[in-house]
Amino acid sequence: MNSLDGRLYRPSSGGITAVLARRNQGVYMKNIVEQLRHDALDRDCPYFARDSMLKAADKIENNGKGLIVLTDSHNDLIVAMQSAFIEWQHGGGAEAAMQWIINTLDGPGLTPGDDEPYGKEAQAWWDVNNSHPMPKCSVCGRPSNRCGGGVAACSEEHWQQAKKI
Repeated sequence: MNSLDGRLYRPSSGGITAVLARRNQGVYMKNIVEQLRHDALDRDCPYFARDSMLKAADKIENNGKGLIVLTDSHNDLIVAMQSAFIEWQHGGGAEAAMQWIINTLDGPGLTPGDDEPYGKEAQAWWDVNNSHPMPKCSVCGRPSNRCGGGVAACSEEHWQQAKKI
């Protein structure tokens, strides 16, 4: 559960809840910025604090805009994957569903090329390029997808080997 503006909400996998959460977040940040600016310009505010408060308000406002753009982008990626899933289950099948994925990647030029490292291996591509990659395989040095007890491995075979080392 998260709290925005004193109210609790439970984010869904996109849809109206995500939109309302972003909108509430924007309103919440706007209120903080307005209050900081108001307090800074109040005649009772100490002169030495005024500049710091105005800078803080500007920083919050600028970071907030970036956060909203990032949230919108994340939401759009989830919605594209959900649309692909719906297309696969209830529409034109897997080929039509893949068009949602291709359109999402192709527009900004993010389709992986075959000549890129691991460009032909889905699991290895994920293992290397996700936000929190694991250490390389303890046996062969390839990207790993299992880790524990000081051992990292790219396959069950290498997992068993590495545990014996």
